[in-house]
Amino acid sequence: MFCMKKTFVLMIILCGVFRLPAQIVVAVTGFDNQSDILYLDSWERNVPALLQSELALSPKITVVERRKLDAVFNEQKLALSGFADTTHAQDIGKLLEADFIISGSILHYASLYRIDVDITRVKTGEVIHEKVEAGDADHLPQMIELLANNVLFHLTGETSYRNRISVRKYPTVWLMAATVGFGVVSAVYHNKYLTSYDKYHQAVTPPEMDAHINDAETARLVRNTALSLGAAALIGTIYTYLQNRKIRDITAYEKKRIRVQPTLHFKSRESIHFALQFRF
Repeated sequence: MFCMKKTFVLMIILCGVFRLPAQIVVAVTGFDNQSDILYLDSWERNVPALLQSELALSPKITVVERRKLDAVFNEQKLALSGFADTTHAQDIGKLLEADFIISGSILHYASLYRIDVDITRVKTGEVIHEKVEAGDADHLPQMIELLANNVLFHLTGETSYRNRISVRKYPTVWLMAATVGFGVVSAVYHNKYLTSYDKYHQAVTPPEMDAHINDAETARLVRNTALSLGAAALIGTIYTYLQNRKIRDITAYEKKRIRVQPTLHFKSRESIHFALQFRF
């Protein structure tokens, strides 16, 4: 029994010595739909949820639970949606014991869908602004993938910053391969057709003539079918290529905000010094 107690005490000591590295605590708050498109209201729920899921995959990140967020915001009489004020972000971040607060907005302009994100460092009030844009609402998962990658870049440095994700909806490459393939088949069977037709003219007996003419007709049928399918594949290749050129890649860019913090210094009863502190 004494040995078991010593072992148990030793395990506690070792757990205290070999603690896991401190994780970065991140609170993903609300995203406000600032567009006039009603169906983008669903993004106010989907964007934070998807972004939380992506960030939680990192072993260096701890994401604040939604229940804790709701409790703090209800207590402070604030709305998750539209929450982006730096001062409030710092106050709420301290209540949540978070290192960073992530909030943002959803916009639509000039046929583009954009998600703006503010990453606020609770300790200093420094804000980094991230944006992702896409030309199609169906590309929301890819937008979140790019956004999460760049947020992790700023928070942990474990990823490389990515400026874009290439999106191609139409199978141009496969259609081009089909075009080439059918072209090769038609060329091979055209050669077989010519060979069988020459043998037909050189044949002497009726059975030989019938055999070669049948081979020629079969080769001609396969050749014409391959040519028709190849022409259709070529048309599809041109069409999908032109359509893909209209599709915008998903792009991202960031802008680091400068925070101006006024400070007052009381040198004496008669003099007060006012200064501005710039944080980059």
